[in-house]
Amino acid sequence: MTNEQAARVAMARVNASLSQASVDANTNDTSGTPAPAVISAVPLATSSPAITFYRVGTLDPAVIPTGSTLAPNPPYKVHIISYDAVNKVVNEYVMDYDPTYKGGLASPAPTVIANNVTNFGVMQISPYEYQFQITVNNINNPTQAEAPYTLVDNVHLMN
Repeated sequence: MTNEQAARVAMARVNASLSQASVDANTNDTSGTPAPAVISAVPLATSSPAITFYRVGTLDPAVIPTGSTLAPNPPYKVHIISYDAVNKVVNEYVMDYDPTYKGGLASPAPTVIANNVTNFGVMQISPYEYQFQITVNNINNPTQAEAPYTLVDNVHLMN
């Protein structure tokens, strides 16, 4: 894959994960999930940029419990998308908010969503908008005389 194609696939995976992130946490949530959905975004200038956010664990009506008002009361998952500069990968961690994240337990093993990443950045632009920057350089294939490719995309979270 060329660096441009790999960067586009990486950005698509980040966007797919963020596509269901929302700043609207259910106020009747029995697990006590706090709002807003985005917990933190580390600026581009840091050595390990990451974004942490909430997503509803499932949208299957048969699985979502109802609260005292009989309104849907979905459980939330915590997602962390972070950059591992040593291994040059972007990882995604997904865990239950309560008890794993809230309880400070160890994170589960990550899913690698991008390889050969030489730079990854996250910057908050507005309360609901984030800018992501991914640079891919296929250094594992020295026969490819191709420059690194950087892709920048803004993502607006639901509010």
